[in-house]
Amino acid sequence: MIKTLIPALCCALFAISSVHADGGLTLRPIDKATVRVIGVGGAHATAFESKRSKWNRVIAVPKAGHGTGVLISRDGLILTARHVIEGTDILAVMLPGNDEAVAAKIVYVDTDRDLAVLQAEGDFPNYIKVPTTQSSVSLGDRISTSGYPLDVSQKFPAATSGDVSRLTNSGYLQLSMSVNPGNSGGPVVTKSGELLGILIARGDPSSGVEGVAIVEPMKYVLRAVNRAKDQVKGSPTMFEPTDVLRAHIVTRFVSAEDDGRPVYEKTSATSLSKVAAAKSSAEEALVVAAYSWNMHVALLEDYEVGEIAQLPEPHREHARALREIATRSARDAMAKAPYAVNLYPIGRSIVNLEKRVSSVPSTAGGATTNISTAHSQGAAQAHGGVVGGVAQPPSPTSLSVSMGTAIVTPYGDFGDGAIGTSYAANLRLGFGNLGLRALGAIWSEEFSTGLTNGFLHLGADYRIESRPATMRLWASFGGGVDMSILDSEAPVDGGKVGLGVNLDIGIQYKFSDTTALDLSVTLHPGFTDFAEDENIDEVPDVAFYGLGVGLTFL
Repeated sequence: MIKTLIPALCCALFAISSVHADGGLTLRPIDKATVRVIGVGGAHATAFESKRSKWNRVIAVPKAGHGTGVLISRDGLILTARHVIEGTDILAVMLPGNDEAVAAKIVYVDTDRDLAVLQAEGDFPNYIKVPTTQSSVSLGDRISTSGYPLDVSQKFPAATSGDVSRLTNSGYLQLSMSVNPGNSGGPVVTKSGELLGILIARGDPSSGVEGVAIVEPMKYVLRAVNRAKDQVKGSPTMFEPTDVLRAHIVTRFVSAEDDGRPVYEKTSATSLSKVAAAKSSAEEALVVAAYSWNMHVALLEDYEVGEIAQLPEPHREHARALREIATRSARDAMAKAPYAVNLYPIGRSIVNLEKRVSSVPSTAGGATTNISTAHSQGAAQAHGGVVGGVAQPPSPTSLSVSMGTAIVTPYGDFGDGAIGTSYAANLRLGFGNLGLRALGAIWSEEFSTGLTNGFLHLGADYRIESRPATMRLWASFGGGVDMSILDSEAPVDGGKVGLGVNLDIGIQYKFSDTTALDLSVTLHPGFTDFAEDENIDEVPDVAFYGLGVGLTFL
């Protein structure tokens, strides 16, 4: 154990001291050699209306997988399950306790058994030795595995233990052990820490099979390891500087990192430009395009704007660079290999959306964020307002409810020197920019003649707002029917109906994605004479202005 810890303490990649610092948990040698294996083999496009900014957005959703692997040599050979890396175009591995991606390539795939061997770039002192023979175990012997189940962003492996259950007719070891997706490819070891095999499958709970794990035994593991070593001797694995950058892109694209930074701060446009300019396959270029697109979308969404021009500097130039990299990489990949968009339909979406942006006025909006299985063009066209990475105004079908009260002052003949401060209440049901409105006001003070008055307004309005932000300006204009609400003993002709107009200007502050506070100035010119007092002629008794406050539920 001491011999294992000494080189580990000297290795920057493993930083064992940090392993002890996080919760005081000590890793076994097998845990220190157990790595996350992450791969991307496609990227779809999806569209939706952002709950935060209310803009229609489109993003890339990676077709990604993750599993476990174990380091078996200092020069970076890694054992894993074949199905973990099948169908991937770019691979990355991440060491325990570390969020830095390491570039990896496939050096051997066993076509008969579920085994594969990768080569990672670097020097790795924390590896386990592969025994030359199968360890002798008995039924019921206690064994354990180390791996990264479920959550790909977890930095440290999870240990699970169980018992040797049987040797199947197909030559697999069956274990009584509960494992989860992500454990595949993980090492299974004896109580003494000797490698027993590689975990490749688990029971299917939907079929009523639980607490069962299947392992490729050492007989087949040794064969795969020896063939991989021969392969590396005959044709050493070569890595370019851009391979490391691609590995970082993979881990960030699938959210394997958990450092708290927004996605657009994790990779510089300069680094992405280097990768985009380097020699690559069409699939690799489309991964760069998808990730760059998502970064530019995340920047727009974080500032709740629809267009790059609305971003503050220096984010404006950053977003332009990201969108240019995404568009150029997608266009070049599609020209090089049109078939690639079958697995990366986001490439077609990026190109088509960019064309639509360039064909509309600069005030038009665009597209950006969430997850579904909708494919590129279909997803974009199904959300008619979606235009490439900029944004469209809020959907006309988005529903909001506003409730408020106001302190108002009547004006004109009716309020002239007679009525002071009074009160109004407002309810608005919004469908995007359009709204249905009910507004009631009561004149709480009296004329010298003893008049007390009020009215109810029912109508519709149209509301315009500044671009989505936490604090936004808005204004609305509407009209409808005014109906008098009068004291039955007042000397007036009650029940008259006429026209009224509402003008409102306000500021809205969003508390959350669903609630906002509105402060407004209200003006209601009236065109109906409700009062017919003998001393009053042509009184615009429904006209008022005032200050309002209310809540909006988005």
